[in-house]
Amino acid sequence: MLFVFALGGYFAPKKLDVKPDSLLIFVDKPKAPPDSIKPMSFRESVQKAIPILKATKKRGNPVEVWTVGKGIALPIYLLRAQRQIIARKGVVVQMIELNNKIPSARLTWADSLGDSSTVEIRVGEAFLEGSSSLAIAFTVDSSVTPGLWGALEKLTIPLSLLVQPFDSTNNVVRDPEKWKDKEMIAWIAMEPHKYPWISPGPRPILIHHNDKDIDKILNDAFKRLPTAAGIATRMGERAVEHKPLLQALVHNVQERNLWFLDLTQSRFSRTMEVCDEMKVQCRMSSIMPSEKDPTKYLQTLLTTATKAGKAVAILPLTEANINAVKALLPAAELQGTEIVKLSELMNPQE
Repeated sequence: MLFVFALGGYFAPKKLDVKPDSLLIFVDKPKAPPDSIKPMSFRESVQKAIPILKATKKRGNPVEVWTVGKGIALPIYLLRAQRQIIARKGVVVQMIELNNKIPSARLTWADSLGDSSTVEIRVGEAFLEGSSSLAIAFTVDSSVTPGLWGALEKLTIPLSLLVQPFDSTNNVVRDPEKWKDKEMIAWIAMEPHKYPWISPGPRPILIHHNDKDIDKILNDAFKRLPTAAGIATRMGERAVEHKPLLQALVHNVQERNLWFLDLTQSRFSRTMEVCDEMKVQCRMSSIMPSEKDPTKYLQTLLTTATKAGKAVAILPLTEANINAVKALLPAAELQGTEIVKLSELMNPQE
């Protein structure tokens, strides 16, 4: 018995001698009381919902000016403010669009406590991060009917028109003053691959032309379209693949402080190479094929604008295409895509 007891004592668990300084004690950090975080004021929540770039107040004027970014239509900003005011149990008292050169509106609301505030929301010069732009242009030629001219005149959005300057039947060429609210682009005929079996149009720029020849053609073109902001290719695949000709052409564009738009879709175009070397504003784009559905075409470009920040739509001037542009406008406004002229998207080396 004693032996068993002794063995039992031997195998019994031993007590560990732990010194006090070896103890690990975990203490939770004191948490900040919930009320130490300052809640967002009613005014600040409206500013964030819009959102604004800055708030300024002039001496002697009690109305604070909230500057918002370009790229989103003013009504969209007002709608965002209205939703936030209602969500915070406030009431929109008044929204008035101001008759200023700069897009602006006056907004008055009462918060949940009944206190009223008035601000002026004004579109600034800087673009809001995440905003987008879509440039829309129509090609205009002798096939345009009187009815289409009337429909085009009623389109009040920013538009660019690609016009053949040597087409004497063209309404824009005959009366450019009437179309001064539209941006004019000189749609210059240039040598295509199948020239002379295919004619690009009157007074084309050909690959054997030198700088003086090009200057003469462009001088005559701008007498007919004096306000043209840039030059676009009409056909011209062979022309844009011929570097010496392109250098002479781009030099002429540079001297006139214009930009150049290559619409050829040629895989061998030297346009961006030459423009990069000469530091001239140029862009590659294309015209919507006549067999394509204009609604799907524009919707695709609207999506592109959202992802890339910008896109260019160039369509023949037809009734279907005008109607497709009109139908696109509410969707563009809702997603914050601004319709602009081509010149606003012309950036060096793009």
